[in-house]
Amino acid sequence: MKRYNLLNEILFKKGIISKNVYQNNKMWTYNFEYNKLSIIPPSVIPYITKSINNKKSSILTSLNFDLQNFINYTIEKSPYPISIVILQDGKIIGINSKYGIDYPLTFHSNIGSTLKPFLYTFYRENGVSKEETFNCITTINNQKWNVKEAELPSKSVLNIQEALLTSNNNAFINAANKIGMNNVLKFIASLLNKEESNIHPSSILGATSDGISLFELTKLYADFFLNNDDPFKNECKQLLCQIAKIKLGIDINNLFLKTGTTNGNKERFAILGNEKIVLGIMRQENSINDYSKDGSFINSIKNIARNIFSPKKCTHGCNQ
Repeated sequence: MKRYNLLNEILFKKGIISKNVYQNNKMWTYNFEYNKLSIIPPSVIPYITKSINNKKSSILTSLNFDLQNFINYTIEKSPYPISIVILQDGKIIGINSKYGIDYPLTFHSNIGSTLKPFLYTFYRENGVSKEETFNCITTINNQKWNVKEAELPSKSVLNIQEALLTSNNNAFINAANKIGMNNVLKFIASLLNKEESNIHPSSILGATSDGISLFELTKLYADFFLNNDDPFKNECKQLLCQIAKIKLGIDINNLFLKTGTTNGNKERFAILGNEKIVLGIMRQENSINDYSKDGSFINSIKNIARNIFSPKKCTHGCNQ
């Protein structure tokens, strides 16, 4: 419409059309009812253009048709807004959200306890033994920081493996103090590709000034834990497999899981995967009578795990 009006004005000023024609043309309007184009959000374009094959003049996709259909169905039937990303070999094979397909790429949030597996590996690499225990009730040398726990521990100290299995905050902070808080914060900044000035002790609990997207978090797990022979990463992954069995109550070989919540359970995260794929889920909005650590979100995770990772049901090449 802007282009049409501009050309109309140019023709009039050049004397090609009369003033009467010019004014009549200005009154012309376009009926947009018949122009029902499907708009692609601008934020998605960079991810699409990376896969353009100019020689064949075609757009290639890594999306798995069956998985994408399952994701779409799951999100449509969910009683609360969720977003899902699935990665294989570093590529997106399934993605969608209640808020639009670009949402898992563009929405940034704190990530809660989903950061703990990376810290666990860093602690072990820097001399923290499996037997060494840490106060899990309060933070040492920082009485002004009252760190709360989603679940009260049954004892006053935990080793680092117990702290990861129970997702204890105080033990992870006290372990950071032992090997040097500055060293830990530098590690987090490097891991999340953030400026060190944006990383603070609260970042140990997954808080950063600008957050990261669900896609970035899922890719972080895929890059960190898949296809490596690092003994500490594999040790951590085995603990995450225990978490999957405990939380989901289903026994699927090599399935790992870590959940996390932001303050007030505004966002809830779950990262699960096996030796081939990694899946990230984010739930938003609290529902009535659902303020516990995992709430009914765990049922959604369980359903997704059964449909994608169970050998009996999986038809997507995710498991054998």
